Amino acid sequence: MKNKVLIIGNFNVIHIGHLRLFSYAKKIANHLIVGVISDETSRANLLIGQDKRLDGVKSNKFVDEAYIINGNLKDFISKYKPNYFLKGKEFENQKNPEKKLLDKINCKLIFGSGDEQLSVSDIIKDEFGESKINNIVDDYDYCNRHNISKVDLLKKIKKLKNIKALVVGENIIDRYILTQPLGMSQETSLVVHKPLEKKDFLGGASIIAMHIANLISQTDYLSLIEKKDNYFNFINLKLKKNNINSYFVEDETYKTIIKTRYRLDNNTIFRTNEFLNFNVSKNLENKILKKFTQLIKNKNLLILSDFNYGFLSKNIVAKMIKIAKKLNNKIIISGDSQTSSQNGDISKFEGIDLITPTEIEARKYITKTSTGLAVVSQKILKKLKLKNLVITLNKNGILIDTKTKSKYKTDKINSLANIVVDTAGAGDAFITYTSLGLVVGANIWESSYLGSLASAIHVNTMGNEKINFQIIKNFLSKV
Repeated sequence: MKNKVLIIGNFNVIHIGHLRLFSYAKKIANHLIVGVISDETSRANLLIGQDKRLDGVKSNKFVDEAYIINGNLKDFISKYKPNYFLKGKEFENQKNPEKKLLDKINCKLIFGSGDEQLSVSDIIKDEFGESKINNIVDDYDYCNRHNISKVDLLKKIKKLKNIKALVVGENIIDRYILTQPLGMSQETSLVVHKPLEKKDFLGGASIIAMHIANLISQTDYLSLIEKKDNYFNFINLKLKKNNINSYFVEDETYKTIIKTRYRLDNNTIFRTNEFLNFNVSKNLENKILKKFTQLIKNKNLLILSDFNYGFLSKNIVAKMIKIAKKLNNKIIISGDSQTSSQNGDISKFEGIDLITPTEIEARKYITKTSTGLAVVSQKILKKLKLKNLVITLNKNGILIDTKTKSKYKTDKINSLANIVVDTAGAGDAFITYTSLGLVVGANIWESSYLGSLASAIHVNTMGNEKINFQIIKNFLSKV
């Protein structure tokens, strides 16, 4: 005899949270029915069509039946007459309009997910939802080598509430377009794709400000903006919503950068960058430095995020570093010069506390591609008079180099990401949290570990969203 349990949701992407929910449902009853809310009736920010979402649910071994809910939910429940209806724990003290119907058909309403740390609101997320602690793997050997105590690191993190920071860099709109392949073009040997959904995220230096804003006492953000910029409201409202004090220097020749990624099945298949070649005039430079001098006062942390679209010239960066050190010789200064598709130069960040180039960016500076990476790292550290250097190695983790007195110390952290959905913004998450570690007194080994955790969380979701700091705290609290 079938003992039926019903679950309703959007199920944009099936992940481990859904598996737990389905598994728990099968402990309640022997026959699981899943209702997938249609594109037309869903209130969620859907990025995958209902047929694809239904296929994902049907492919799960726990699911016995799955259907699109095209009409009224009550009609759907009446049709399949489940014995149990499973909802999240958070709905227990709320109005549940279906309760009257469930009582009428003798169906028991159950609240819970089988894991007290996981509510259905956490589980039933679209593809842009939060990553989970289960998708992080630890590097125990590294922690043992540097005597890293997670309890002590948590204590240091608590000092963040007293920190004031300034982030400087370009605004970037990260646009994601999810596509569906239609087939080969009859004219050329190209696959034709149909765009399904579009979503814009705030990237560039803005996401760094968003990462730290709710963790510290004050976050100021300095950037350029075009006069009458079409994206000003989007950028400004997003920053304001995240408690960021934003300051924009206007210039009529500047254009907001738009990076568009076309995605298929969790992979970026094509990318475009929209920007204008831009050079800072002397007059504009003076305006920028004047505002910078006002904002940098009483700051503990300065992050210079350069995407090499013309804003942070070598001259401006050098002057900013000099001003910051003059006003506060204890300030932590971090810099990142990204050269993935532009010409960049990490040499502009001379004499600061931290830079985080990729291996390509580091080798480009030294110019000798055959030299061992540890040698490259030490040469950069010495030549630029840096306190710390971290070279990011994508899926292979990071290489850390520091100098104490006359001795160089080098070590490596393996990637802590168990699942990689989207690497965009991983470097921003890393430099942000590594810098936060340094500013509260953690050493470079502890700080880099914290940055690696943040990066692992960030790559587990699609799109540039600020990290849920609670995930990091929960991970560090694990015994």
